[in-house]
Amino acid sequence: MKRVFSFLLIVAILCSLTVPCFAANPTVSVKAPNAIAGETITVTVNLSANSGLAGLQFAVSFNSADFQLVSGSAGASGLFSAIPVEKTNSVEYAGVSVNPVNAGGTVLTFKLKVLKTGGKISINIIDAINGDNQKVTVGTSGATVKCSHA
Repeated sequence: MKRVFSFLLIVAILCSLTVPCFAANPTVSVKAPNAIAGETITVTVNLSANSGLAGLQFAVSFNSADFQLVSGSAGASGLFSAIPVEKTNSVEYAGVSVNPVNAGGTVLTFKLKVLKTGGKISINIIDAINGDNQKVTVGTSGATVKCSHA
């Protein structure tokens, strides 16, 4: 009986210990609505939840024959302190946070005028670091703006 009690006590102690939980690699995704030529669309760049990132730098690129940049701004969620840099065929973003970011949300929004449907919007991660200032691999997914009418 003493052995069974000792065994159960050890199991209870082990179960009560907190085990650190590490998030999977974060992802950054580009979302864009379908549109017709001449429309202005809002493009969002979103970060997955529980990323643990303290710094993120990326470029969102598009073909200037397909899109014309109207404006860009840091996301309303305030995940990072950042300022986007607008260029002819891309929007570059560099953001930092004092504490690692665990919430997901929008890190960047910008407006594009659609010149031609079927244009692709891609994202390239330049740098990503965690709270320990170590490089982190970040997954990405881009978007294609398709025609919105039948």
